[in-house]
Amino acid sequence: MTQKTKTLLESLSRLFNKKKNHPPPSYNYWQESWQRLKSNRIAMVGLCALSFLIFFAIVGPFLTPYTYYETHLHLKNQPPSTQFWFGTDELGRDLFTRVWWGARISLLVGISASLIDLIIGVFYGSLAASLGGKMEELMMRIADILYSIPYLLVVILLMVVIGPGITTIIIALTITGWISMARIVRGQILQLKQFDFIKAAQAMGASRFRILSRHFIPNVIGPIIVTLTLTIPTA
Repeated sequence: MTQKTKTLLESLSRLFNKKKNHPPPSYNYWQESWQRLKSNRIAMVGLCALSFLIFFAIVGPFLTPYTYYETHLHLKNQPPSTQFWFGTDELGRDLFTRVWWGARISLLVGISASLIDLIIGVFYGSLAASLGGKMEELMMRIADILYSIPYLLVVILLMVVIGPGITTIIIALTITGWISMARIVRGQILQLKQFDFIKAAQAMGASRFRILSRHFIPNVIGPIIVTLTLTIPTA
């Protein structure tokens, strides 16, 4: 064995021992998801764009001295300038201020309605799938009946009873909006019920709540997040 071969073997041995003594860090579910998100350039561009919109929706109206309703009739239909960054409308109102006030309302309605849909849908769908049998059939038929109600009719009835406003819009969106989430969660859990680790947990005497919280819900996080991201812009 030559000297170069011995040196190479010693280097490989030291490298192997170093990796053995310092194993790669272990990540939990959320840490691993964040690492995968950071490695996806398109996803990071989307995250930066979303952060930009949220940031300016919060601070944008405070960057100009104009209010949402303030009018300047002698300065109507002005092009973008140093005084009016996005120009003015036909009543001389600052478009920059109005755009970011509108973004606030859109984000508030979309995020609020989607979060309520998430909570109700995950709870209802997981409960129906875990109960099974006639109770599951009854719960899903109730959901189908609610889903068949015309959305415009719901909005009109709520405007008559509650009155116009953001609260009315959020309630109207959530009355039937959670049903899609419930169906997806139910379908995913019905598939998971056939896996061995679920049957093992049931055989060990785990309660229904423990199986839901420790096995079902964590394993359907992916479809839940995808559905949530599609629900927010359509709300």
